[in-house]
Amino acid sequence: MYASTSNQHGQDMADICIFYASEDREHVDRLDKILSRHGTVWWSRKKQDNNWRQSVERELQDAKCAIPIWSKASREHRFVIDEAELAFKLCVPLIPVKIADCSPPLGFGSAIHVDLFDWDGGEECAGIQELIRLVSKTLNLSKKKECLAISYTFDNKEISFPAFFFSVSSHETQVRPDKALEVLRLFKAKMILVSAYDMRARHRSEMKKKIEQCQKNGAILLLDSGNYEAHRTKDRDWSPDHLHRVLEDTPHDFAFCFDNIAPPESAEAIVADVVGTVQRDQKATNKPVLPIVHIPKDKQGNHRSELFLDVLPEIVKALDPSPTIVAIPERELGDGILNRAKMVYAIRQKLDESGVSTRLHMLGTGNPLSLAILAAAGADSFDGLEWCRVVADHKTGQLFHFQQADLFRYQSQTAKSEITRLAINGDQINFAAKTLFHNLAFFDEWIGRVQDLKVKGRLSTFLSGLLPDGAMEELENQLPEVFT
Repeated sequence: MYASTSNQHGQDMADICIFYASEDREHVDRLDKILSRHGTVWWSRKKQDNNWRQSVERELQDAKCAIPIWSKASREHRFVIDEAELAFKLCVPLIPVKIADCSPPLGFGSAIHVDLFDWDGGEECAGIQELIRLVSKTLNLSKKKECLAISYTFDNKEISFPAFFFSVSSHETQVRPDKALEVLRLFKAKMILVSAYDMRARHRSEMKKKIEQCQKNGAILLLDSGNYEAHRTKDRDWSPDHLHRVLEDTPHDFAFCFDNIAPPESAEAIVADVVGTVQRDQKATNKPVLPIVHIPKDKQGNHRSELFLDVLPEIVKALDPSPTIVAIPERELGDGILNRAKMVYAIRQKLDESGVSTRLHMLGTGNPLSLAILAAAGADSFDGLEWCRVVADHKTGQLFHFQQADLFRYQSQTAKSEITRLAINGDQINFAAKTLFHNLAFFDEWIGRVQDLKVKGRLSTFLSGLLPDGAMEELENQLPEVFT
């Protein structure tokens, strides 16, 4: 039997939760004896719980899988259905068992189930062997996906991973950088990325003031190189010297190096170029400078993403001290989210094999579904401008046009953020500001849920509840190590 672990309250947590109707108690006793050899098992009334509802909610918070036992009695049993629905809501993998020839309750018919119609209590029948296989596979995958080092602390500030930085930029957003920082200050955002390029604007002094206020609120400020904005506006005069002046004058906790968007062709040259750049830029600040790595394109114009596997471990090992985070652009990982997820998984494996503990940052990943998929594949932190470009549907994570925000305004009424609820109901708050607060509440809750589910190994189950069946099948087929 596995050793039992405990939750934050010191209570033993079970790997497997079984839900059943009282008429089927005999089957539960038999299953308990068999499954207890493969993981810790909990079922109501096993320990004579005084408060059944609290016990179910507590156990499901940390369970690795749940087994609803469907029979003619349980499929009509309101409490059993409620337990299964709660497990689904919490993204706990369901492994249904049928002990009678009956249809599962509405909403659970599509789940793969194990038939135990004529089970005599032994371990030899095919159904029990299949159940043991599915349970063992689920427990092993969950154990593999658990993240042990889930935070990083410095200067009395903590980054919880996966992390999301709210990006601030003058390029293609619905709000000026200084106004964006004011909204982030009021929201008390904890992770903010600001472009060094925008610190030269006429609103620079106001931006600096807002940055200081955000930091007093406990925000972690990541200063970007500014090359994104310079490249988009075709400003060829932006240089490392400009970045260094901003580093010397602007409050920040971390900074990205002045990245080379036209990198050398060979892996060795890329490593030397990035390491030299970080070491040069580090002289302009007493805060950590983090590497950004770009890779060249082939003759067909496609990024040679496989080079990341060679250069990232070498860059991390060559820098002293090793960087907390190394950043790569999502767009250079390949075409399509499937290829990008596979490459992130390969990079994560390569970094782990090399023995480095550096986190992997995705530049420009603000799409909520992409963020969840890449986090499951092994990415650790992200930044994005979507919060000030579009509007998010709190329920599905899908993004819509900024001017469609009033269709989703009702969702902000129940947001966890008090400032968002106040802003939505404020007569003096304009349409754009209401939408920004709506989005901030969404992304703050979304990344919090991704953090929790990644630790518990449930991101795949979470995504299966959001994506169409065909889309989830593609993820499972392309990256079975993560999504099955």
